Amino acid sequence: MNKLRRAIISAMKPWTVLLSTVLLVAGCGEQDETGSVPASVIISVGSFKVLVGAEGELSAEKSIPLTLPAGNVMPRTIVWLAEDGKWVEEGEVVARFDRSIAERSLNEILMQLEKSDLDIEAKKREFTLALNKITADLYVTQQELDVVERFSIEEGNIAMSRQEMIERLQDEGFLRIKQDHYRQRQSGQENRRQAELAVLGAQRESASSKGDLFQQQIDASVTRAPNSGYFVRRKNWYGESLSAGQSVFPGNAFGEIPDLGKMQAVLQVLESEAGSVVVGKKVVVYIDAFPQRPLTGTIESMAQVPASLERDSPIKYFAVNVNLEQSDPEWITPGARVRGMIEILDKENVLTIPNQAVEQARDSDNPRMWVYTTAGGRIEKRFIEIGERGPLRTEVTAGLQVGDEILLVRPVYGREGTES
Repeated sequence: MNKLRRAIISAMKPWTVLLSTVLLVAGCGEQDETGSVPASVIISVGSFKVLVGAEGELSAEKSIPLTLPAGNVMPRTIVWLAEDGKWVEEGEVVARFDRSIAERSLNEILMQLEKSDLDIEAKKREFTLALNKITADLYVTQQELDVVERFSIEEGNIAMSRQEMIERLQDEGFLRIKQDHYRQRQSGQENRRQAELAVLGAQRESASSKGDLFQQQIDASVTRAPNSGYFVRRKNWYGESLSAGQSVFPGNAFGEIPDLGKMQAVLQVLESEAGSVVVGKKVVVYIDAFPQRPLTGTIESMAQVPASLERDSPIKYFAVNVNLEQSDPEWITPGARVRGMIEILDKENVLTIPNQAVEQARDSDNPRMWVYTTAGGRIEKRFIEIGERGPLRTEVTAGLQVGDEILLVRPVYGREGTES
């Protein structure tokens, strides 16, 4: 509570000084109908600056993205990730990915391959036995046919009756038909053997390919740093750094090793304050850890649409990339939190007045503006022309001159009729 009270008192000091100065200046003004002297200020020429504050962090303009190792075609879950901002050496492990699913799948594939090998061997034995039987039957038939042909009636070596000759011819014809039948069975069995073994071989090859894929995922479960540098974790859509338990898709970077030779600041500018922020504006950046060492730069690019920094938050910001003129890896490091002051306007020898002193007609068809001046002991209404406007002060291009004294608030009798 004491700290809060001191902070409030400290914040009030500049306003106390300003109010004291205004009251001292106001002594030369005329009293209004209430009998009090309105606060006033004497106009002078000076510099006119308009700044927009923003917060963000440092990053490198160029960096080496770190993605899933080659061989991954499916999302992987992070089980360990190097600390954000840690210095890593070339070849050092920066990420490990879950391999339990791939290992279980590989074990299932290996069991399928063993079963496929057993099925192929069993099928080979089955066809071998079937072919051996057909071959044996064909051999016996061939032997019987040889015997019949050896005692062919055309040779006239033996004498037989007509009935015997008919039976001999029938036996020979039957044996030839039987021989053709066994040969066809032998050929068909061989074709069937090749076809069924081809199917089993294709199934085994498919399982083997899946096994190779899972083996690649197991082998590619570690990512190493391609070069030395600071490891920086990538952020998700909500600005949160990736961590263990989250998934990474192939082709998406989970981290990076930035090139510290050229740094930039990524500032988040409130949507309501980004109207005058454009490319090319000068920016002064302060690192939270080194507030006494300001950095300078210019806006290189700006997001086209605003986005929320927190989930379901209605407050939106424009991301602004600022090229920094300085670079020093010793203290200008990626991920460092920074505050930036964007220079919207910077003019010298300009006549400006506080915004609270400017009055404007409520009628939109009459855009004229005026202030109340004190001259010769009288309060007068004076029309002015303005130029640039900031959150606190307005540039006056016509209607006033150096030395004029204007009121900071409308006098009581100025309420009757705002325009002449």
